[in-house]
Amino acid sequence: MSKLISIVKAVDALKRIPHELRYVTFFSKEDVWVYHFVSDDRICERCRTYGMQEYFAGNELRKEFPDLVIQSTEVLYASVHPNCRCYLTRLFPYEEKPTPEVE
Repeated sequence: MSKLISIVKAVDALKRIPHELRYVTFFSKEDVWVYHFVSDDRICERCRTYGMQEYFAGNELRKEFPDLVIQSTEVLYASVHPNCRCYLTRLFPYEEKPTPEVE
């Protein structure tokens, strides 16, 4: 049972936003992401279907890809299924907004 709990905690940790990316937007409707897949004989129908849609708004990501993994400000792994090779890239490069100074 404790092994199962540790596995659940590990999976949960992967879904969290890394500390250094906490203030980066990923999931707003203004964030636009492009879906990329490897078109070969190993591609599954779900990944092919997502690839036909191609663009996703940030506010759709958690619904469509509940197990996505944040790699960086520009790349998210779709994690549609185990061993998924698909990923999403930000359509427009992320521009870091200045942090407001607190007095």
